[in-house]
Amino acid sequence: MIYCYHWRNLSANFFAIDSEKKMLVKQKTDANNAVYESVISILKDGQTIFKEDAAVKGLFVFDQQLVTHRGASSASFGGYVKNESRMPVVGASVVFNELGYEAVTGSKGYFSIKQMAAGDYTFTISFPGYTPVVQQVSLTAGVAAKLDVTLINAMKNVA
Repeated sequence: MIYCYHWRNLSANFFAIDSEKKMLVKQKTDANNAVYESVISILKDGQTIFKEDAAVKGLFVFDQQLVTHRGASSASFGGYVKNESRMPVVGASVVFNELGYEAVTGSKGYFSIKQMAAGDYTFTISFPGYTPVVQQVSLTAGVAAKLDVTLINAMKNVA
């Protein structure tokens, strides 16, 4: 008789946990669907607003965004930023001008941007007191591009 009681109790606990899990999955699914609908709406609005600018309009194509965020056929870009003394520049800003991808160099001067759409981009690396570096880069799907940059001190010595 004791086993029967434990079995019923165990069964009731399992049912409660299973029901709670199903409810949480449904809530997450509903939230994901709401986000998806919002993204589609934003992309449609962007295509309408930027219909005259093909380069910008392309950023509002769902397939482009999906590829970028899934990581399928995406590219990555990273590197090292140093000064003329070969010391790492901590906190330098790395910005891809066309898409607004951004990164900041870490404590050892390294940066990384992942899951970018393949293509040709212009990026700017800057830090106060140094001359900004503007360069072109061609990113290929499935390839991690790397570039090391030396920032030149723009401050003038005053005697």
